[in-house]
Amino acid sequence: MGNLRSALLIFGILGGVSVFFIGVGICSLRDFYRREKEQTSLTTTGVVVDERKVQKKGRNSGYITYWHPVIHYTAEGREFESEYPVGQRLETRLEVGSSVDVFYDPSDPEKYHLAGDMADYRAGKHCIAGGLLGLVGAAAFALYAFFS
Repeated sequence: MGNLRSALLIFGILGGVSVFFIGVGICSLRDFYRREKEQTSLTTTGVVVDERKVQKKGRNSGYITYWHPVIHYTAEGREFESEYPVGQRLETRLEVGSSVDVFYDPSDPEKYHLAGDMADYRAGKHCIAGGLLGLVGAAAFALYAFFS
């Protein structure tokens, strides 16, 4: 009976963490698909007018630098300018003066994203894959604990 209890405890803890990661991945993918649905019906061309350097403290007392482009674009007859929320999401650093494709929500043109921003999609896939691997590992470890 002790082996069964240990196996269930191991599977419960490791499986719970794995299910949490699967849930985070599903939420990330849901947000990505919602954003794609809402903000891809209309597109315009924007210009990178500035970039803001943001430094965050890293693990080993160093700093990590992120570059947040400031985008100027016209949508629905109005002009908008805003700092893109997460600079590291983009595949390449955008240079000041470069043109970018801006996808926006026609009902709320201030909601936008840039072409190539696939961070939520990638994060979602990785969390789900990690969670599934974690479940397999939890099952294998629990079986090992049960039979040893």
